[in-house]
Amino acid sequence: MGEVLRTALATYAKFMESRMAGATSVFDKLRAYLTGTADYVVEHRILHVAVIEIAFNATSADGRPLVATMPLQAPEPSVEDILRQGSAMGSSGISMWGWWAE
Repeated sequence: MGEVLRTALATYAKFMESRMAGATSVFDKLRAYLTGTADYVVEHRILHVAVIEIAFNATSADGRPLVATMPLQAPEPSVEDILRQGSAMGSSGISMWGWWAE
């Protein structure tokens, strides 16, 4: 089960790499992150469902959820990183609906 989780994270990181590479502004990074993540879920549905099943059902020998026992590192940048960058730069032109209208 741990291998499935590691594979899913590596697959997600590789999938997102090209999508995030061209994004330079905070606005573009946020769009790439959100649309890329949605595309990943669609294109890797079986792997994504397997991760969800493991997260909700698998336990370690001591009964704790398996996910809680694994040292997992989320792919970079995280959405939190992108939003912090935008916050540090001011509004950065990100409005609630601005990029959806394009």
